[in-house]
Amino acid sequence: MIGLWDSAPYDFGASESTALALLADGSGWTAVSGRSAEAEDAEPTARVRRLTWNCPKPEVLEIHYDDYEFVRAQYSVRTDALHLSQQLDSARQFALTRRTVTQADTPGR
Repeated sequence: MIGLWDSAPYDFGASESTALALLADGSGWTAVSGRSAEAEDAEPTARVRRLTWNCPKPEVLEIHYDDYEFVRAQYSVRTDALHLSQQLDSARQFALTRRTVTQADTPGR
């Protein structure tokens, strides 16, 4: 589960993608980015939300956002793909982009 995950490979036709970072210390973030509908060549926008996470039992992921939102999802990991039963910032499927991720990798930091 630890690593940087990205929904982009599964966002067919979507205007936004979600990055999910799960750090070894139980912290992390989601970052939603997309392009403005008015300007195709504009810089991507991003909304970053900090979180803590844990797996209280097998195949269950709990996400606690700093804004007090809570998500509990069943999950499976197959061939470097994370599949969730609940959405995290509009995404349910994520591809592993790298296993090593730190707080220094937080967007906008």
